[in-house]
Amino acid sequence: MNGKTILTELGGIDGRFILEAAPDVKPKKNILRPLALAACLALIVAGGLAGYGYRRAHMPVEVLPPVTGDTGDTPNTADTLPPDTAGDDTVKPHLTLTAEEAGAAFRPRKMMNGAMPTRAYQKVYAPDISYLGLRGTEAEALPGYAYEAPEAAPDSAELQDFANGIVPRLARAAGLSVPAAAPREGSDGWPEMDFDTPGYPIIAFQKGDANYLSLSHAEGPLALNGVPVAVDQRLSDEQIVAALEPLRRELSAIFGVSLPDIRVSRRYDSWSEHGAAWLDVYFYDASAHPLNAYLEAPVSDYVLLSFDNAENYAGDIVSDGVLEIVSVYYRQGRAGGGAGYSERDYGPLMGLEKAEEYLRRGWVFGGHTCPLCMAEQEAVAFDSYDAWGLTYITTWNEAGDAVTGALPFYVFYKALGQAENGNTAYAKTYVPAVEVAGMAEYFEAQAQYHDEARSGDDF
Repeated sequence: MNGKTILTELGGIDGRFILEAAPDVKPKKNILRPLALAACLALIVAGGLAGYGYRRAHMPVEVLPPVTGDTGDTPNTADTLPPDTAGDDTVKPHLTLTAEEAGAAFRPRKMMNGAMPTRAYQKVYAPDISYLGLRGTEAEALPGYAYEAPEAAPDSAELQDFANGIVPRLARAAGLSVPAAAPREGSDGWPEMDFDTPGYPIIAFQKGDANYLSLSHAEGPLALNGVPVAVDQRLSDEQIVAALEPLRRELSAIFGVSLPDIRVSRRYDSWSEHGAAWLDVYFYDASAHPLNAYLEAPVSDYVLLSFDNAENYAGDIVSDGVLEIVSVYYRQGRAGGGAGYSERDYGPLMGLEKAEEYLRRGWVFGGHTCPLCMAEQEAVAFDSYDAWGLTYITTWNEAGDAVTGALPFYVFYKALGQAENGNTAYAKTYVPAVEVAGMAEYFEAQAQYHDEARSGDDF
C-alpha cells in the first residue's frame, strides 16, 4: 500500500477501531499498520476545568431515570446566556449541538434502516495509565469548529513545483541520486508523481487543500545528512523530543518550513512482546492553530516520521529498544494550513459532574462500527472509571468521506485487565464536552438498533 492510499483513502479511520473490532489475537497479515497510519489525519485526545484526572472512587452507580431540562434535551436560550462580547449588547444564543451531530464525529456506518448505531466503547492497550496521552484545559469554554475545504482544483504544475523543490534535497540528504520523476493522473483525477528510487519509494500527490510527499523505507538504518532517523522507545516522550532536536533542524532545512515543535504518539497492542507496535513523531508548529494541541495530526503543515515495530510475520524487524524502520511523510497546505476551520460557539464547557451523569446513563459515543460487532460488545460499567481527559474529534459528512469540523469531548478510560503480553486493556468512551440536545431520544433509539443488529434483521 503506497503513501497516497494510506494518507487519503483511509484518512481518518483509527487503526485502534479495527483492533477493537477484530479478535484479540495476533494478525496473520500486516494490515493494521496502514489503518493506524490513517489516524494521522484524523483524531486524538483533546467547564472551567484544569488538567485531566484519574479515578473518582465514590461516583454513584445507580441507573437514573430519563430526565429533561439542562441535561442536553433542550437547547440553550438567550435568557440563560451571558451577553455576546463580539460587538453589541444584544444577548445572542449559543448554537445548539444535536446528538446526531455529535455522533457524526465517529464516521458512522449506517444500518439498512438509516440508523447510525453507537458502540459503547473502543478497546485500546497501553503499558499503564501514563501512556494514554491524557490532555486537559484551563479554559472555561472550548469552541466547536466547522470545516469547509477551500476550493482548490487539481493543479499538476503546482504539484511538480512542490515535489521538485523538495525531492532533490531529500534524496541527497538520504545519500541517493536525484531520481527521475514520472508524473501521472491518479484514478480520482488528482495529480501524482512517482520517483525512481529503488529501495526508497518516493511519491508526491495532491488531494484537496494539500500537497503530500512520502518516502517509504522498509529496512534501517536511514540517515539524513548524517543524522540518524531513529528513536529509542525506552526513553520517555520528553527524552525522545530532546534527542530528536538535531533531526528537527535537519528536517526543517530539507522541507524548507519552520517545525519548532515535536510530538510523540505511541501505539500498543495485545500481542507484541517488543513494546510499542508503532511510534509516530510529528514535527510541526503548535502555535499555527488551536486544534494542533488536541488532534493527533496537526491541521497545519507537518512532517511525520512513522516507525513500524509491528510483528506480523516471523521475519519482521522489531526491536525492544531503538526503532529504525521508518516512513517519512510531509503535508503542505495549499490554502494556509488550518484556514478551513472556523469556530462555532456551543456555549461553556460542560462540567465533569454533568459528563459523569451522561456516563452513568450510558449516553456515550464509543465509536461507530459494524452493527454486528457493536451488538456483540460486552458491557463495561464506567461508573468507576480510571482516567479522564479532554479531546477534539473530527466530524464527518453523511457519506463518511470528508471532514466537516471538530467537536470537544470528554474521554473516559476503564481498565479491563491485562493482555497476554502484559499491556493493560482499557475501554475508552466519549461524552460531549458541551451541552447537546436530544440525547435521551437518540440513545433510546439505540436499544432498538442494537436489537436489530443482534437479530441480523436490518444491517
